[in-house]
Amino acid sequence: MSVERIATSLRTAGQPAGRGTATVPEPLARLWHKAAAAIERRRALSLIGEMDDRMLRDIGIVRSDAERAIRYGREDERPVPPWWGR
Repeated sequence: MSVERIATSLRTAGQPAGRGTATVPEPLARLWHKAAAAIERRRALSLIGEMDDRMLRDIGIVRSDAERAIRYGREDERPVPPWWGR
């Protein structure tokens, strides 16, 4: 399992790609963004399901809270310092 594949999906799960929608009517654009966000959340949830418990513990979530973490983020959103700043 590729770590980059997991990281990219988890990083973008709550934020669909920002594309220009200047010519699209606003209700259609909102529907499109909601659909894209739902697809990304589903993809992230399936990737989380493929991880073992040790990998989940490394990223700071437990399996029972995976969907909540994908939808709303983790409760503890402290920035992680880089390895050279520890």
